[in-house]
Amino acid sequence: MWQKEIDGRTKTINISLSVSKNDEKRVKVAEEIKKQLEAVGIKVSIEKISDDKYQKYLENHNYEMLLTGIYTSLSPDLTSFLGENNLANYKNDDIMYMLKELNDVTDENILHDKYEKIIEIYEKDVPYIGLYRNQEMVAYSNTFRGDVTPNNYSLYYNFSKWYREY
Repeated sequence: MWQKEIDGRTKTINISLSVSKNDEKRVKVAEEIKKQLEAVGIKVSIEKISDDKYQKYLENHNYEMLLTGIYTSLSPDLTSFLGENNLANYKNDDIMYMLKELNDVTDENILHDKYEKIIEIYEKDVPYIGLYRNQEMVAYSNTFRGDVTPNNYSLYYNFSKWYREY
């Protein structure tokens, strides 16, 4: 059991993990997360909730830990994840300040340094844990030929080798 002595009292970690009860895949993932965390001594209770309650949790940020999905571009706006009123209730004054500064920066070296600092803080705090990304989904016509396989950087990977068969 994970425990720590604080002011002469033994404390343990107990986390509530909320998940939509109607999403069978996410419920299975939640159960696997519970199993793995409990193997290292962290107690997890899974709260399987209705879609209405799930939406209220999202809107009000009313959860300890939430298993959800996020649709993002390959180059998402960081303010959605790290700025005001973000999904994880994450707040870090240094990151907030740097995100505001980024709007006025055009020098690539300064941008690089600021993003490096944001990444460093993010990796220390870990407000989100990405479990997986669906990158294999692409819509195309059955007359398309060639290697139509997206990757993490482009849905149009190998576009120059695509062709249409009539």
